[in-house]
Amino acid sequence: MKFRKVLLIALISIIGSVGAYASDAPVQSPQQIFDAALPEVGARGIIFQENMQAFDTIGYVRYSHIPAFGPSGKIEPADFWNFKLCSSWDDVQCELKQGYTLEGRVYLGHCADRVELGCVESLSIKGADGLLIGLTYVGPAMETVKDISESRRWNIPRSSSPILFKDSKENLYLVRAGIFYSITAPNSVSPKMDVDVYPVLKASDTSIKAPEAVVVRNSAGLGIVTVNNARGECLAISTAICYKQSSTNLESEFSLAMRLPKSIGGWFKGRLNSPQISVVQFNDSSNSINVTAKSVAMPIMGGWVKFNELPSDFISNLYPSGGYPTGSNQTLGLYADASQGARAFQEFTAWAPFLKDRALTTINIWSFGTNMGSSANRCLSDTSSVAGVVSTNASVYSSEPPTWNAQDMTLDYKIAAPHFDAKGELNVGSYTLAISNSTIKCLYGVGELPASATVSIVYGDSVTSVGTVAVGSKDGWSYFSADGFHFSAPTVRVKFAKPSLGPTSPPNAQGVKTQWCAKGYAKKKVTAVNPVCPKGYKKIKAPFTP
Repeated sequence: MKFRKVLLIALISIIGSVGAYASDAPVQSPQQIFDAALPEVGARGIIFQENMQAFDTIGYVRYSHIPAFGPSGKIEPADFWNFKLCSSWDDVQCELKQGYTLEGRVYLGHCADRVELGCVESLSIKGADGLLIGLTYVGPAMETVKDISESRRWNIPRSSSPILFKDSKENLYLVRAGIFYSITAPNSVSPKMDVDVYPVLKASDTSIKAPEAVVVRNSAGLGIVTVNNARGECLAISTAICYKQSSTNLESEFSLAMRLPKSIGGWFKGRLNSPQISVVQFNDSSNSINVTAKSVAMPIMGGWVKFNELPSDFISNLYPSGGYPTGSNQTLGLYADASQGARAFQEFTAWAPFLKDRALTTINIWSFGTNMGSSANRCLSDTSSVAGVVSTNASVYSSEPPTWNAQDMTLDYKIAAPHFDAKGELNVGSYTLAISNSTIKCLYGVGELPASATVSIVYGDSVTSVGTVAVGSKDGWSYFSADGFHFSAPTVRVKFAKPSLGPTSPPNAQGVKTQWCAKGYAKKKVTAVNPVCPKGYKKIKAPFTP
């Protein structure tokens, strides 16, 4: 399904900062800042944020035909999605057939037993003092939530609502572990997961009604599934209750343990500082995943441009599917997912000059999720477990695994952010690549890790070396980091040490030689006085070994 945008007629606020300990004052959200900057009349604006699905504070399942896209990407208005609500993933009224899509949102609840496909197991915090604090599970944020049952047919977990934990001082922490599923064929089940953690304040507000998934009709009578009663200042709601974000401590560390279906694997993307990853098989259906990290300070790309300051065809060219206001006195606010990959870079590049290459604000955030794309490289495309995590504070980043260049032994990852922050100062970038050792070995082509790698920041033809690091191993993972670089749109490159030159290793004291041989991805080392490669293998240069 091609990209879609959400037109914010009434701008909805979500809060992007995270912290380690709750405070008595809420934090202003990027959406509130975006809203406050809205010109009085005739403007076009955009904001790039993480976890765009978090506008919906409970789960839902919906069903529709798939529209036909024209050559330019335009959809005829009468053929837009016409969604209806489903009672479950196995609702007979929503039986999947050709040309239709079954999709929806799942919020993982707290683990109720040892057979659930997916759930949140625990949350803990390590403060600046180094003490690890295990938190106590409180319950779902929506106290009266009606769970959507898991589906073994589609391997989709039970859906609850965002869930709450508390520390010994009754400070609350909200975990929003959401998965959006899109099913277009029995063998085409696409999950996209976004997880974030927030310290929150519980505020009473008798005007708030519980969230409810409903169908509304647009002007053409087509169905749109939405969640009613969202409140801009609330990360989650229940009847007469608003959970607001509280302040951040960048020196504190969250550790979140989850159980995930094995279908959710491959490469993760994150807004994390110094992440540590652990993945173990829980049972035949699920893996246990633990992510430990600090938050990062992330510049938010966004802002408004007056109607007459944009080219007349700016919106129609950038968003050809149509359906947007065209009048000079009308206001259009767009919400963009920061991890749309090539699409996000296209939008970033188009909007940046009109937004003065300057961030709307900077937030402290702790989040991670799955990438939407996959890699053609077999070593990077396995989704049976977690192959790696790319984490950055950039406003926009690739939604695919790093690109592998076998000849140069490099992993490249593209990122982008405004050159300046909201105060006009240079934005400072951070990047961490966490990659499983089995993936490195697969890429490198031998059963051992390379001894070292160089991390560089690439700006076109200019390369800035960050430093050379030893390739170590901690619980089956290796980590590479770059910090302190500047934007706008660099590529972060991790370059592994190349194999040594020469067809053979020198003879040892007994005159025995070693010859390396290859057959496809398989490599063998033959040791003899006159080493000969097995049938089907050919001689290669000796790989580098630590």
